[in-house]
Amino acid sequence: MTILSSNEIPIGLRGLSVFLIGMCAVCLTAFIGLTMFVSDIQSGKYLVGLPSFEEFLFYPVLSLLVPGIFALMASAALFSQKGYARILIIAYGASSLVGFLKVGHPVFLFAVVGVIILYYMWQPHVKDYFKQLAL
Repeated sequence: MTILSSNEIPIGLRGLSVFLIGMCAVCLTAFIGLTMFVSDIQSGKYLVGLPSFEEFLFYPVLSLLVPGIFALMASAALFSQKGYARILIIAYGASSLVGFLKVGHPVFLFAVVGVIILYYMWQPHVKDYFKQLAL
């Protein structure tokens, strides 16, 4: 068991916090783009036969907006060294997996990243760091 000083953040968590900010930007930008596309569908710009507004919006919300919000909250908690950041990061990883299971192929990369994040969060030195923050 490695004991870290209170100011020392594991290098993987530093990289993860920066990565989560990027993922937040990607998720929220893609969500905005998809909602603009859906509004064009509603206005009749595209051919008939596309999914309804409710169906089309449900999957982007599940696969992009929810993980994007978790990524933003988790990165803010990591930068401010909050003990609950681990829970938010695990929620981000789990929401990425749920989004992949519901949507499928388009968000495969999110699922791979979610698995890697979930694996890293259960590493002993990461668990020790967050236990130290809770004290």
